[in-house]
Amino acid sequence: MLDACAGKSRGSNHRRGASAAALALCLTAALPSHAGAAGDPFARGIDPIGAKLGATMDGFLTVEGGRTAPAGSFQLQLAADFASGLLALRQGDEKVGDLIERRLDLHLLGSWAVADWAELGIDLPVTAWQSNGFDLLEEKTGFPDQRPGGSGAGDVRLLGKIRLLSEERAPVGVAVVAEARLPTGDRKSFLGENGFFLSPRAVIERSFGDSFRLGFEGGYRYRQDAGQYMNLYVGDELTFALAGSYRLPDAWSDLTAYAELLTATPSRAPFTSASADALKTPIEALLGMKAELGNGFHALAGGGTGIAGESGFGRESFRLFASIGYRSIAAPRIDREIDSDGDGIPDHLDRCPNEPGPAELDGCPDTDGDGIPDIEDKCPTVPGLAIHDGCPAEYPLATFENGKIELKAEINFDTGRADIKKDSFEVLDVVASLLRDHPEIKKVRIDGHTDSQGSAQLNHGLSRRRAASVVDYLVGKGITRERVSSAGYGPDRPIASNSTPLGRAKNRRVEFTIVDSDAK
Repeated sequence: MLDACAGKSRGSNHRRGASAAALALCLTAALPSHAGAAGDPFARGIDPIGAKLGATMDGFLTVEGGRTAPAGSFQLQLAADFASGLLALRQGDEKVGDLIERRLDLHLLGSWAVADWAELGIDLPVTAWQSNGFDLLEEKTGFPDQRPGGSGAGDVRLLGKIRLLSEERAPVGVAVVAEARLPTGDRKSFLGENGFFLSPRAVIERSFGDSFRLGFEGGYRYRQDAGQYMNLYVGDELTFALAGSYRLPDAWSDLTAYAELLTATPSRAPFTSASADALKTPIEALLGMKAELGNGFHALAGGGTGIAGESGFGRESFRLFASIGYRSIAAPRIDREIDSDGDGIPDHLDRCPNEPGPAELDGCPDTDGDGIPDIEDKCPTVPGLAIHDGCPAEYPLATFENGKIELKAEINFDTGRADIKKDSFEVLDVVASLLRDHPEIKKVRIDGHTDSQGSAQLNHGLSRRRAASVVDYLVGKGITRERVSSAGYGPDRPIASNSTPLGRAKNRRVEFTIVDSDAK
């Protein structure tokens, strides 16, 4: 807020010179002592919108965040930022209007991940429209100062973000951000700084579950030359921000809500009211919503307002912003040496990287020893069967219903061999009993199947031999050989994915296909 100690205009030409002289004297008296005697009260070089929309990936609204994208990822955004009530004019203790009334800025933002832990960003801003109240200044003071322009370029921003800690390896994520603003904006129109601007800052953030993030940012704004207009002085500042995001659940999971609380305070007199007319500590609150549109595109819309006081510098009456962007996320690079659980399987191949397990179960534990990893086992503490997702067999072990023989248990073989395991004799005895009880079943084919592990040629031979072993067992139980035949299909007819231990176990099976029957 600009607190000009303006006297009332008398309206006559011969009074204007006296009014201007009085204004200049008032302004000189109001300047903070560290501005120095050489300070120009009309130097300008003040950008009233200090907190710009974020340029790097996976941040909040203006807070860049503590995360970085995989190397090779990039993002492009086009943003519009509208604000009202940016610089106030006061007469005594009364606000009489705004010197910078409304402004619409456009931003072309880009970022690129140069490493898994580092990003570069750029912001190319332009003010498309700006309205001012300098007629009011002349009316109240009799001082006809130069009007600011209604449009123009802003200060180009260059950013770098380095992630120091990741939440994958530490309780919190930590990053440092360096921002430089080049003096490319029209400082006389309040579109840029008087000189180079540097803003180093640090971000710490923590995730709570998959949906909620909370971040805190602290930093410093260094100005090569302070900005100044009338009794408003903008020099180096300390900055603080609290940011949060929440990804909506279920059907709304493509939407993420954001909130930020921002403040900046003079570094030489932080949070003091002793020089409140000249040195401001504005507070701003922002809310936004981002939608993932698919195929890498996303959109953001939001707004905010200054709080704890009347609108003015850094504390606009309201602010609205929106952006549309495209993000391309590269595949993360794999550290092939890391084995977090020490089971001999590197994390990039380990389905359970924090729990030791054997290689044949993709590195996952198997508490009940049934060959089905706990991560897929519906009964992880009780030995069970793949056909029941790790739960025990159901009785009866086999049935003849609707013209089909259905197994409720598995027929297992020694690894890589056609020898039937003893624990499968019970289910085969039930099948033999069914065939004896149902003479209308004239012919049954025993089909052998394998998973896709190993050579397809060897698996075809193994499946044929295993099916033949079942035929021999049934014949030994009194079933005539004319009623049973066998075939082997190897891995050609999977019923589940071969990419998981449970899926492979389901594919290793024996089936009974009735090829001739008098049953109706």
